[in-house]
This record gives sequence, structure tokens and C-alpha cells, in this order.
Amino acid sequence: LLGRPPLHYLLISSVIASSMSMSLHCRDGVYLAPVVLTPLYYLYVGDYPLAAVAAAYAVSMPLLRKYLAGRVKGSDALCMFSSFLYSSVSAEGMFDHVFKPLGVKDLGKIHLYLIEGRHLVVVSDFHPGPFRNVGGGILVEKLVARGLRGGYDVVFIHGVGGHERDPVSSDDVERIVSEVFRAASSMQAVDVLRGIRPRRIEVGDVRLTSYSLGVGPPLAIVSRVNSASDDVPLDVAQRVDPRGYVMVDAQNKFDGPLRWDDDDVASLQRALDDASRAEGCRDFKIGIGRADSSLVDPLRLELGAGGVAAVVTDCDGQKSLLLIFDGNNMDGSFYRELQDRLNGAYALVEAITTDTHASTGMGVGGGGYRVVGSGIRREELLKLVNRAVAAAESSLGARRGAYRVLEVEADVFGPNFAKIRSVVESYKRLGALTVVYLILAPLLFASLL
Repeated sequence: LLGRPPLHYLLISSVIASSMSMSLHCRDGVYLAPVVLTPLYYLYVGDYPLAAVAAAYAVSMPLLRKYLAGRVKGSDALCMFSSFLYSSVSAEGMFDHVFKPLGVKDLGKIHLYLIEGRHLVVVSDFHPGPFRNVGGGILVEKLVARGLRGGYDVVFIHGVGGHERDPVSSDDVERIVSEVFRAASSMQAVDVLRGIRPRRIEVGDVRLTSYSLGVGPPLAIVSRVNSASDDVPLDVAQRVDPRGYVMVDAQNKFDGPLRWDDDDVASLQRALDDASRAEGCRDFKIGIGRADSSLVDPLRLELGAGGVAAVVTDCDGQKSLLLIFDGNNMDGSFYRELQDRLNGAYALVEAITTDTHASTGMGVGGGGYRVVGSGIRREELLKLVNRAVAAAESSLGARRGAYRVLEVEADVFGPNFAKIRSVVESYKRLGALTVVYLILAPLLFASLL
């Protein structure tokens, strides 16, 4: 291989350059230039086998684009295909132009809980997706980073809704982040905290954990008993009366079927009705801590910028614990291990994830991401949990808080996310072949011919 002249491998770079150009300049035919010029070069140097292969690529590239475009009506599917491939290693916002045309304006609620003027809990109905470096995929990281610069320790929690609430671009994320901190800067933690006793309620296939932060409406953390705990669909949230609670997507059970039928909606309503009869605390204290995960997961393949956060509450001498992992769903066995280890020290233990898609790429096999507890050694994860809990315990005793709810207008994918989903499903079937077509096959041809 090393004995061949460098330009012998021009086919490889030209195919990659063509697919990258297709991503950056979707509507232009400029992407054809590399694959059209390459066979001419091989003819010039007398390398006829590679000239034939390069000519085949020049013909097949527009045919592939036309084929994939026909699979997703109204959008350029190959453009998205290429964007998926390169977004994982690109700068944030580089492919905004591909997705901005799919955006629809929407108002999303964001609940802000400010504890002691420093800990800012953000419960957002904007969904932190669709994937790495695209739109809402950078939402949690931006909130955490902006908070650090402004003196806030931000804990992100996902509310209700799925990918239809994904911000489409980095501009929309910046708008959301700016509104959050504009509101936070005018909040004053002056109220004496008053909470309710946390409870876990199971009705049918719905598990609901009520958890108070001592100010504002308490959280209704929605999980499942048998089904997978994934996004709480927007239409499900709109069919129930939250009874004064802020509904939260637990995203803490990866195994099981994905479903929300009429019985599940009815079960959720009964659980909310039951939670509304919660007992108030005469004496309430709260502590919030965080553990940075950058040394354990430096590439952020499983845990994002938010690391692991812990919220410890004390209601009349009875302690409860809420753990928030900045990840996308959770391995069921890890969730059970957390319960087994911590239930002795706390009356109630709940563990959720932020549902961040900061590490969600396409992957050769279409898997795309790792759930919490599936990759990092359990011992390392438990050390992070212990550090976060210790920090929360050391700050237990906070008495002041403030709450505000705001609505932010941003462009989200809305019903157009179905187009992306169609491309994703095609990618799961054809992704490996696409990688072979764009990278491995040119390398093989250039090496053998």
C-alpha cells in the first residue's frame, strides 16, 4: 500500500468530499465535481480500472440521492443521511441549514426552581434532541455551561413531549438558554421552603413519584412498571389533569415495549389524583449536589456535561433522594441496583435521566447511543452517585427558594420530525451499506486495483 503514489487513492478522498459537500450545500450540484473530475484524472494517468470505478461513483451518487429522496417525501434524504454521518464529528450548528426548513414555531413551558440563589433546577418541555451537535442535542450542555459562567449550578430535568419538541437549530437553543437566564437573574430566593412528603404510586402500568423542591408546584415523575419509560407523549400529557403538579419524564427504564394506550392514560390520571392528596411537611429542608463525570467518561458517550446530580429532601426528619443522570435512559439492572443500595438510607429513592441526546449519533449499526449503566463500570458510576449525594447532604438545610414558569417561542420539528424518523429508520436498515459505499469500498478498490 505504501509503495503506491499518493494520488492513487484520490477515489477515497473524492467520494468523502462529495458526500460532505452534499451535506453542506444540499441544493447545489457542486457535490458532483470531485467524483466527475476523479475518473478524468485516472484516465489521464492511464489507470483504467480505477477510472471505471470512479465513473461508476459519478453515475451512482445522483441516483442514490434520487432514490433516498423518494423515500422521504418533501425533503432531501441523502442530505440528511450525510448530515447524520458527519454531525457527530462536526462543530455544533454546522448542519443547521439542513434542518431549519423543517422548523415550526411553538411555545414551550420552562419551570425554574431557584434554591438559595445558586441551584437552578430547569424543568423544560423542550426536548434535548434529536442528536449530537444538532438543535436541542446541545441544550443541556449550553444550560450547564452558561450557568457555570453566571454562578448557577444548573440541574436539567425533561418535562413532557418527545422529538416533536426538539429545537431545530443552535439559534433556537441560544434563544431558550438566554430566556432561562434572563428570568433567573430577576428571581430572588426569599420564600421559606414548604414541601410535601414524597410518595411512589403505582396504578396499572404507570409508576408516579411525587417529589417536592419546597417551592412552586411539586414534580410528578412519570415512569412505567412493565413498559419502557420513554418520552411522555405530548398528546398523553394534554389528556390528563396534572392536579397542580409539573409532569416529568423519568426516562429510566430502557427495557420493555413502547406504548401509551387508553388504559395507561387512565392509570396516569388516577395516579395524579392520588398524588394530589399529598401530606404537607411541617419542617422541610433540601440539599443539592453534583458530581462531575468528565474523568469517568471524557468522551461523554454515556454521561453529558451535567454529570450526576442529587437532590436530598428532609420532610419532618424523613429523608428522600432524587438522582438525575445527564444521559439518555437507563439500564434496568442499574436502576434496581441503585434502589437496593440506597433504600436503607432513604425512605424513597428515585433515579431519572435528562434524556439528553448530546451523545446520540447514528452509529454504523444504527444503535446511536449508550444508556446509563451500560458502558461505564458500575463501580465508577456508584462513586459518582456517592459524591453527588455527599455534596447534597452537606448542603442540606436550605430554607429559601423561588419559582417561575415561562413560555419561550422557538422553532421545533413538530410534525416534521416524522421525516427525520423515516430517514433514521432507513439508516438503520441501510446505514452499514452507506458506510461501506462512502468509505470502505473506495479504500478497497484503490488498494486492490
